[in-house]
Amino acid sequence: MFDSFSSFHSHLCLISHSPTASCSSDLSIKLWDFQQTFECVKTMHGHDHNVSSVSFVPAGDYLLSASRDKTIKMWEVATGYCVKTFTGHREWVRMVRVNVDGSLMASCSNDHSVRVWQTNSKECKVSFFC
Repeated sequence: MFDSFSSFHSHLCLISHSPTASCSSDLSIKLWDFQQTFECVKTMHGHDHNVSSVSFVPAGDYLLSASRDKTIKMWEVATGYCVKTFTGHREWVRMVRVNVDGSLMASCSNDHSVRVWQTNSKECKVSFFC
C-alpha cells in the first residue's frame, strides 16, 4: 500500500496510528491524513541517523521517536517541534513504547539494554541489561 505514496524517499521503518505516523531511514517522521486526503500533512526532522520507531503518547499530543543516533525524541504533534531529547543508550535505539497514561516509556537498544524513562523529566528510572 505505502509504496504508491510518492512522499516516501527511502526505506519505511514503522507506522504508528493516532492519527498515523511513519518513520524512515531518510531521517524523517511523517504524519499522514488517512481519513480524508491520504496525504502527508507534516514532516519532522531532527534525528541525525535512521529513525527506527515511533509511538504516540496516548492523549495524542506528543509523539516519541527512536533512532540510530542513540536518542529518543519527544515531538509536539501540533507544531512538529522536538520538545525533549532522551539520551543514555550507547547504541542504536530500535524501539520505543509508552505506557497507557503516558507517564513512562520503554526503549530497547543494540547496546543490549531496555530502559524505562519518565516522560515528563527525561529521567531513566531503571535499566535492564541482557
